[in-house]
This record gives sequence, structure tokens and C-alpha cells, in this order.
Amino acid sequence: MAHAPITSRPVRGAIFGYGSIGPVHMMSVLGYTEDHTDRIPDVDIVAVAEPIAERVARVPEGIKRVRDYQTAIQTIRIDVAHICLPHSMHAAAVIAAAEAGINIICEKPMALNAAEAQTMLDAVKANGVRFSLISQNRLNPEKAWLKERVAAGDLGTIKRIDWEVDWFRSAAYYADSGGWRGRDSDARGGALSNQAYHTLDLAMWLADAPVVEVTATTSIDRTVHPDIDVPDRLEGELRFANGIRTKFLATVCGNPKDIIRLEVTGNRNSSAPMHIVVDATQIIEQNVAEETPQFGGNGPVLGKACYGTSHQENIARSYEAFIDGTEVPVTAEDGIRVLRVIDAILESNGNPVAISS
Repeated sequence: MAHAPITSRPVRGAIFGYGSIGPVHMMSVLGYTEDHTDRIPDVDIVAVAEPIAERVARVPEGIKRVRDYQTAIQTIRIDVAHICLPHSMHAAAVIAAAEAGINIICEKPMALNAAEAQTMLDAVKANGVRFSLISQNRLNPEKAWLKERVAAGDLGTIKRIDWEVDWFRSAAYYADSGGWRGRDSDARGGALSNQAYHTLDLAMWLADAPVVEVTATTSIDRTVHPDIDVPDRLEGELRFANGIRTKFLATVCGNPKDIIRLEVTGNRNSSAPMHIVVDATQIIEQNVAEETPQFGGNGPVLGKACYGTSHQENIARSYEAFIDGTEVPVTAEDGIRVLRVIDAILESNGNPVAISS
């Protein structure tokens, strides 16, 4: 679908929220001299909306600072809003930006649930603006290589895409930043929405088919996290419309080394099924190619190392799409599909939940 491009130069971006991820967006746009990260051409960050003084103090000089996104929208000319707020604030901020004619780059998860995300997409469409979701792991080079192998049929018919996110987060992690990550009202889905979202998204992207059924359980380990009301462990199975099955585990009561493992298995060779295993940033096992490729990433790590090096690329491609009127790398529809699966996982309680296409 063709879209009207942004024609003003430089394109004026604003960051709504400057906690842990807002500075990553800032460095992605303006560049980061220490790691030789190039800035995104023809783009400036003109404002940051953030109420907490110690965060505001980290904003580079020359950038306007306001307390909240409503003030930014009302008083500053903005072409693109970066939504880096707690999950529960995404919907209201996106809708307000869309109604003001501002294009949007939004952090994952898109919203608290699929219904809320749909209201965001409705507002985007009604106001003729653009929306791009951050799900940067798709753009990591080892994931792109895996996608190419799957698409080329090198594994035969894909039978399974199994994954685990085995991390540890302390009680202090949840208490930080006002405790919003531990509250269902602010961070519904807990370990799945905060830590394992990218891996679930990768499995769905690789399967290239709708999830039609979910069976899952969720729990909270009160000895580790006594004060939260979001799950710190989720496990279960997914069934895709094309027959692919997935067994998954997401926990923040486990390994402090932040283990991520995703394995794709196909049936091209019945005696030795073809498979590729990836961790956070590398191919760690495979029997598809003669040599296992090594990847150095798309640039420096601006966020968590376990998420790879593609945050800036996700943001840069979003701006390119807004400027050229082309398709964004990750769409709102992608975000809604993932949230429908998260909704079903949270509903399941050990029972199968069907997801209609």
C-alpha cells in the first residue's frame, strides 16, 4: 500500500518516555560516537517527554524537555513520535499522536492486549498516519539467515519451532521504576511480554502461519518475586494452521546468563531431521549448511546484548519507510497477531484455547 511520504527536512522526532529504552532510541537516531554508530540521516530528535528528573538529566543538550507526551503533542511540531513508555500507556499515547497527525514508532508489546492494539490501529488508519513496531530480532543477521533457509526449503517441511527464554530477574528489578513491570495493570503477561516477546514473535514469523490453538500454564514464584502480580514463568504448546508445533518456556526465575534458545526442525531427511538452533545472536547448531556461518551483527549493541544489534536498523528502516512512503519492517498487524497469542496463553490455565483466524 502506498503512503504519503514525510517531505519536511530534517524529519522531527520526539521520544515519549526516557527510562531504559528511550536512550536507545536517542542513540539510534543521533548516533553514538563511542561505538561509532552513525546517525540516521535527515532526522533530528527535537523533544523528550519525561517527568522523572534524573532521567531528564540524561537528555542531550539542545533537545526540548517536557513533562508528558500530551504537552509535547500540543506545543511542539513533531513528525514522528517514539513510544518508549510503560506498556499500559502505549494505546493512549499512540491514539493521541495519530489524532494529531504524527507518525509513530512504538516499542513492543504494542499494547496490553489485542483489543487495545486494534483501537490503536483503527486510530492510525482513521488519521492517515504511519505506524512501525519495534521487533528488532527479526532483523538480526543470524535470524535473517535462518528465515532464508526456512523459505528456501533447506529443512524440508517445518515440523517444530521450539523455544525457551530462561532468565533471572530479581525482586529489585520489579521494584525499580515504580514497580510497573510487576503489575498486571501495567505489564500484563509478565515474563512473556517483557522478556520473551521477541522469541515468540520470531517463532510466529518463521512459521508464517496463524497460531490456531494454545495450551499453557502460568505461575508466580513467591519465594523469588513476592510482590508481583504478573507471571514469572509461562510454558506450553502452540499449534499453527500449517501443522507446525511449538513447545515453549519463558521464565525469569532461572538462569542469570539470560539464555535464549530457538530450534527449527524439518523433515527433509527422515533418518536425521534437519534442524537449526539459534541463541540470542548466533547459529549454535545446524546440519543444513557445510559450515556454520558467523555473524558480527549490524552494528554496536545499543540495548541489551541478548537482543542483538538491530535496534537502530529497525528504527532507521521505519524512518526510511515514512520518508519514502514504503512498507515498515514490522507492522501493527504483526503486533496484534502476537498479542492474540499472548491473550490465549494467559487465558489457557492448562486448557486448549482456540484462536480464530
